[in-house]
Formats: sequence, C-alpha cells, structure tokens
Amino acid sequence: MSNFNKDYLMRMLDDMNKMAARLMLKKVVKEDELRSTVEAGDGDMLPLILKGLVNEGNIDPAENLLFRFSELYPTRELFQVGLDFYAYLNKMEDEELTKAGWDRKEIHEGLTDFAALFPPEQKE
Repeated sequence: MSNFNKDYLMRMLDDMNKMAARLMLKKVVKEDELRSTVEAGDGDMLPLILKGLVNEGNIDPAENLLFRFSELYPTRELFQVGLDFYAYLNKMEDEELTKAGWDRKEIHEGLTDFAALFPPEQKE
C-alpha cells in the first residue's frame, strides 16, 4: 500500500473518529481531547459508533462501516465486534428493523457475508 493510501486511510479514520465523538458527546471535540479519548480506548470506539448509528435507524451505514473496517483489519477482535453487532440487530423488534428497511433475513445474510471476510483462524 502506498504512503498516499495509508495517509488517506488515516485521515478517513480520523474524520470518522471526530464524527463519532460529535455524535456521542454532542459537541465539537478539540483535536487533543479526541486523541486522548481514542488512545484510551481505540477498540471501544467502533462498537459505540455502530450502536449509535443503529439506534438512530441507520443500520445500512453501520453495516457498511463494519465491512470497511473488516476488509482493512480482519482481526479476531473485529470479528467479535461484528458478531455483537448482528446479535444486537437480532434483538431488535421486527417493527424497528422494518422502519430501517431491514428484516431477519437481511441480518442472516449480513452475518454470513461478514463471516466470509475472515480467515478461519480469526473466528476461533
């Protein structure tokens, strides 16, 4: 991967973290505040972002974000985040899912597609 692509990905991740901080904290976060928040719990940010999006009825963008991260970083931890994401969706009422344009079949298909992104050793 070229340096340009790495820098671009880092800028994208930084922008996503800023957006997530704004959504979760309901305020504009200064750069140094954001860095300390992210450094303190880097792995905790994605599940919070995903749940925030789902709770606002934005399941498609949440799943897209999960897939983007999974394609870039197919780790065991991220696999667990994905399992938790689909379990969270599965606990939702049918009415909530329908409002967001989803159903149980789409949860199953999404989970199947998600699991296919990971090598077997990351699923153990």
